[in-house]
Amino acid sequence: MEWVFKMTIPKQILFVSKPLTPPWNDSNKNLAYQIAENNPEFIFKLMTKTGMKFSSKHLRDIQIYKDSGKLSPPLLQNLRVLIYLLGIGKSIELKHYFFTPNKLTSSVGKLVTKLQKKKTVQTLTSFPNETANIKDLLFADKVVALSKDSAQKLKSLGVEGVEVIYPGIETPVEVNTLKVNMLKKQYKSNDEKLILYCGDYHYSNCENILTSFIGEIKNLNFECNFVSACRIKTHLDFKVESNLKSVVDKLGLSKRVHFLNEIDYIRELLAAADLVIFPVNSLFAKMDIPLVLLEALYLETPILISDFAPLNEILIEKCGLKFAPNDFNDFISKFKLFFSDSNLQKNIISKTRLNVINNFSSKVMAENYRKIYKELLI
Repeated sequence: MEWVFKMTIPKQILFVSKPLTPPWNDSNKNLAYQIAENNPEFIFKLMTKTGMKFSSKHLRDIQIYKDSGKLSPPLLQNLRVLIYLLGIGKSIELKHYFFTPNKLTSSVGKLVTKLQKKKTVQTLTSFPNETANIKDLLFADKVVALSKDSAQKLKSLGVEGVEVIYPGIETPVEVNTLKVNMLKKQYKSNDEKLILYCGDYHYSNCENILTSFIGEIKNLNFECNFVSACRIKTHLDFKVESNLKSVVDKLGLSKRVHFLNEIDYIRELLAAADLVIFPVNSLFAKMDIPLVLLEALYLETPILISDFAPLNEILIEKCGLKFAPNDFNDFISKFKLFFSDSNLQKNIISKTRLNVINNFSSKVMAENYRKIYKELLI
């Protein structure tokens, strides 16, 4: 009997994205990396910085960037990406684009796709501010939205065949227990409640709610400390933070309200907190489902969020509370309800981690992308 061994060569997929490299403090980078890491049946070529090597055998580094990059890579680095796409990268079977579509990036994607006639996927990592001409900015064989709300918006604007794949985080979410205990000792030494906000200042348009909440801290019937851990991305963020600090100083709350900016122990802070508030009025420049909220839920820290789509899609398992957007009375009512009802707290906390595992884990997300890749690469 003659035996014939047939070796299957894995298909190659190129990710067109920001540099996939530490620090992992950018949702777009984390999303792309987790999709690749959890799909070992393909070979992924990932754009990264000089000197970066991936440990997984199915991940290949394309050292196209000079450094980790800013929030938006500069023009010269984008030019290197284009040169790679038109040169060495032209033979790769499938290209997956990760960015918020605009005229420049979409023009490049369209040009490359037209010249090479390769299969493409386009993930809208955040919804563009201007939507009137969004149909003209989409060019891929498969367009992926990160929420049902975004998919519905695209459909209403004439975009057909949009896939919905929720973003996912790596589980389990690991934390340094010693650091968590240190934070609890720092902020909860006298059994105070620790309240955390970790979003944007300016783009999220929540200065009014945060100001009112700071003003209400002295009136609560329990002690609490409030920590705001937000990256200062622009001078407008700095202005909002300065305004909030002025309120804190006037009210004499400097020992109760703390501003941390960007930190490398955000997960430990999430684990130490009793409640994460997210009173935003906009998700501009953010993911439909912010990954930091998913990490909070996995760490069994409940969330109190503004009730608008797509943000409210995070509460599939009813693992948090929501309030009418920009309505401080409703916000503080739900806030007080949570801390006054121990049964409600237990019920919510019991569902937080399960909500992430069932709906927002990187494995669930990666499997949904695997189906798309298989369909396009047949």
